Amino acid sequence: MGLRIAVLVDGDNVAHAHADEVLARAADLGDVTLTRVYSDKDRTHPWNKDSRFAWVNGGAVSSKNHSDIMLVIGAMDMLHHKSADVFVIVSNDSDFTPLARRMQIEGYPVVGLGSAQAAAEFRAACSEFHILGTVLEQPELANLPPFDKLLRDLVWEKGGKLGLPLKKLNEIMRERHQFSVSTLPEKTWRAYLTARPTLFDCDPKGPQARVRMVK
Repeated sequence: MGLRIAVLVDGDNVAHAHADEVLARAADLGDVTLTRVYSDKDRTHPWNKDSRFAWVNGGAVSSKNHSDIMLVIGAMDMLHHKSADVFVIVSNDSDFTPLARRMQIEGYPVVGLGSAQAAAEFRAACSEFHILGTVLEQPELANLPPFDKLLRDLVWEKGGKLGLPLKKLNEIMRERHQFSVSTLPEKTWRAYLTARPTLFDCDPKGPQARVRMVK
């Protein structure tokens, strides 16, 4: 059995049109064992009618942040009961920043899914963040420069699907290949990697920022 993946959707914040992509991205990480959507909207809302997701709402109680609070409570419940190995949080909301940080402190990777307008602090707090609805053109891998192929192989070897911390990339390249970042044309790893978006996907700046291969 692979990693157990829990998918927690902020149904008041992300459109149901992304449901198929959410499940596909989650399945790419491991075995999807929990799928829940948290929403204050009534049962006729598209998220709440989707039988692939268990709908969680507050019954008669409703407030601006009620579904957010329910999601956090649910996530911490799963964490303490060790119900999953990786958590996928589908939202654009900065309110989930402390949750993502706490889960990683406890040793659980957090994959964020949302729009390009997702709060920067939430994106940075996740182990990785993917923009829904974004499809990048695939490069012709056979014609890759040897250096880029080496980097992709290294990112996959040391980081897998969750990606490799940028600071670790620098350490490994220095120790394994005696490579100095100052010799790059862009002078920094972030600049080099983001200049090649069909090959690499980088998190926003932050101490836990990771890079991963674009397939």
